Amino acid sequence: MNAERLARERNKLHKRLRRQVGQAIADYDMIRAGDRVMVCVSGGKDSLAVLLLATKACSPDGFHVMFVDTGIEFPETIRNVYATISTLGLTSRLLVKKVDKDQFFRV
Repeated sequence: MNAERLARERNKLHKRLRRQVGQAIADYDMIRAGDRVMVCVSGGKDSLAVLLLATKACSPDGFHVMFVDTGIEFPETIRNVYATISTLGLTSRLLVKKVDKDQFFRV
């Protein structure tokens, strides 16, 4: 697949995802005017994809980003989360919660 076609396909996928997320939000009345939204990020591809979709669907002032450091994440994961937040210009919207890894696994 050539680069131009790949870019078109990626763009189509992004548009479809944004449309489907927007439709789900509307169908289930998930977010109303004035609501405060928190996007929880683990550093994995799924949560980062949700964060990217949130940046398209909401103004940056419309949500906060939460990262919970359980003490068991790889250093690369933590660096990636901070780099992504910084790249998106959301550093001022980031909330970090550190928990002791022993407490994290207590039931």
